[in-house]
Amino acid sequence: MYGVLQVFMRSLRKLWKKAMSYIEENLGAPCIVAFMALLILSAIELALGNEDLASKLAEAAYYNLVAGVILQIVSIFRSERKAQERKAED
Repeated sequence: MYGVLQVFMRSLRKLWKKAMSYIEENLGAPCIVAFMALLILSAIELALGNEDLASKLAEAAYYNLVAGVILQIVSIFRSERKAQERKAED
């Protein structure tokens, strides 16, 4: 049992490192994921008849989308700058 837990924890660490690496390269990813989750929750609440809560969730979702897009643009400029610095070093 202990060996299985060690393997699971090792796999979890690898997955965490990959996720953090992805987020470093794509700063807007968490906001865009939050946008999708909030929009789904908004649709569910609307289907249940909670229009006020659905509206607030949708508003929060769109704010996350705007933040995510802005952060993605920043990520693009950062990666382009890093690529130019690497070219200058070569």
